Amino acid sequence: MSTKLHFFRRLFNLGLLLLLAAGMSSLRLPASETRSFQIMEQSELYLKGNSNVTPFTCQCTQSFPPLQYTMALSAQGAVASFRNTSLQLQTKKLDCGNRGMNRDMHQTLKADEHPNISIRLQEVQFEGGKVPEHSQDLGSLWAKARIAVAGVEKTAKLKVSARETGKGAYRFKSEFTINMTDFGIEPPTALMGLIKVDNKVTIHLDLAVRLEDSVF
Repeated sequence: MSTKLHFFRRLFNLGLLLLLAAGMSSLRLPASETRSFQIMEQSELYLKGNSNVTPFTCQCTQSFPPLQYTMALSAQGAVASFRNTSLQLQTKKLDCGNRGMNRDMHQTLKADEHPNISIRLQEVQFEGGKVPEHSQDLGSLWAKARIAVAGVEKTAKLKVSARETGKGAYRFKSEFTINMTDFGIEPPTALMGLIKVDNKVTIHLDLAVRLEDSVF
């Protein structure tokens, strides 16, 4: 296998990265191709926050069907653009550990009106602009994504660690912090304001992903 083709295969496979989508339907991408992938059960997606009383963690309890992504590689070989893929996290599948906290979190995130948190990938590149050649530890990737919470969408730049764990299997880890007020969300309070939740919430992704067989 040529070095260039090897790079293409690895970057194509890494492309599903955060499983997200590109939102670039009008963009013409050279040499693009659509593939399928599966988020495995051992994956973890959760958000962590704090209050003036105690920290909290809300786990995403949903399972995911096979998903798809479409990717095109840049001429330089270390940047990939994405479209036609979307990771939808069901807001009411966030379990914060007790019924009252779940109710408050779902109301805060406007779950009835906006049932999903959406993460859509636009672009990925290797740190330093170089593709690692011969290592299971694929180092750090930078991902540009669009994140929609409670009906408000923002662009985020995420640093992701990537590792090849087997044939067609990968592990992606990332965490990023958002301000709830940036998405038009007022941090919740309880007990007539005695309990106040911090504005910042950190989203954690630890994704075990398996790809369909590649032709490369």
